[in-house]
Amino acid sequence: LLFTETKDLGGEEIKRVYCPFNGRFNFIYNVNDGSESTTECPDPVSELDSCPSGSALNLRFRRCSFANNDVTFQCLGQWAGPGDQHYLAMRDTRPGLSRFPPYRCALYREESGTGNVFMAFSSDSTCSSNLRSATAGYETLSLSVMPAPRWPSQVDSSNCRFPQWAHGYWQHMYIEGNALTYKDHTTFKTFTIRCLGPDLGVSERFPVFARTQCGEEMYTCIWLKRRGVNVLEFQLGLQSSTYYNSTLCSDTNFEPKIWITQGRLERLQESPCPVAGEYTGVIPDATNLCAKLSSDCKSPEIMYYMVSDCSQSEIYEEREYRCLGQWEEDGLMYTYTHRRDVGTYECFVGSIISNNEIYIKEAGDHCQRNIDPMHYGMKLTRKGTCFGNQPNAGAGAFPQPHPTTPWMSSRRPPEPTKPWKPITAPPREASGADGHQNSASIPLLSMMIVIFVYFCQH
Repeated sequence: LLFTETKDLGGEEIKRVYCPFNGRFNFIYNVNDGSESTTECPDPVSELDSCPSGSALNLRFRRCSFANNDVTFQCLGQWAGPGDQHYLAMRDTRPGLSRFPPYRCALYREESGTGNVFMAFSSDSTCSSNLRSATAGYETLSLSVMPAPRWPSQVDSSNCRFPQWAHGYWQHMYIEGNALTYKDHTTFKTFTIRCLGPDLGVSERFPVFARTQCGEEMYTCIWLKRRGVNVLEFQLGLQSSTYYNSTLCSDTNFEPKIWITQGRLERLQESPCPVAGEYTGVIPDATNLCAKLSSDCKSPEIMYYMVSDCSQSEIYEEREYRCLGQWEEDGLMYTYTHRRDVGTYECFVGSIISNNEIYIKEAGDHCQRNIDPMHYGMKLTRKGTCFGNQPNAGAGAFPQPHPTTPWMSSRRPPEPTKPWKPITAPPREASGADGHQNSASIPLLSMMIVIFVYFCQH
């Protein structure tokens, strides 16, 4: 059975998610209900695309055994299946369905090298009924990538390359050589970008040619900013053009205070958090709740955050962060983190008054500027050193960066979800003096929750 949440606990609409593949495909379609042996759509002229939004799949059935028909599926979530296959949950947006259930489950497999996709649907809302593999199900589709138009000659002849430090997989982007792919989780457009260069004497800005998954093309400029070994920020120019224009990389085409922040998925080295030790404070908008921020001497890149009742030993929430990098800007310290217990990314802005006093404030997904932690943040006071192997007496609270061996995972982690919302769950008893645990006591409130229960049929 398939259960899907339509609103979060605050009554807001569930955030959209990206479909696992984008672009344009032709497909062959077949229904395996035992009523006939012919293929319903035998000619690869039917089309599938994700336009204008990468959160939906649009299917246009053409030259089939039934009348021309258009169907749009809203993607709800995906997860690993058997072998190299993945499950995909979708909602059929057609009103008043009678033949098919509104929520569907499919298995898909992308063919390495070609990008072609095989996908099969179950016959109901489970992920088991008449669904055996990506090529054997109640309904099957064989998707072939439609050839993309050629790049402009200016792209083919360019020797421009993006900086080596930026190469690799990031949260929503991938950079290699002269190519950059970015999935915009606000507009749900996927940009395939080629560097044109030269950088016109500004080493961080690059004229580029960009194309979306819907075929929109433009000349623009990208500004890449290195914030740490595992953190970058970037902007696309405010204005684009249908032709190459050197002014696209001018100062007036950028907003210096609005950035898109990205964390590296395959870390090159660990980045110690900007503070070390144990700090405590009172949450500003809930004075009956106390917070504790602490670190591990053996792993200075890890921070632990706990919220509890100030007068009792009841714990409301525990979180675990990995610091990816930090930088100072306009007298404030920005720290970008990966929340390890739920897989989200979060930025914090802080003001370090001394070794014993700091102010800290959440700064959203993309390190929002113009936030004053002194006025709107939480004051934290140092109560002790980090736990684990205790440092020498008198050691400072601020660790020095140190390299570690690279993180060698070859698999890209799942797409991150949105950060938490305010604490609403009841407390639980503390399990120890330090209270450091690996699991959070609060359910995920602002991310899509898709729960699948599998009923095996034998």
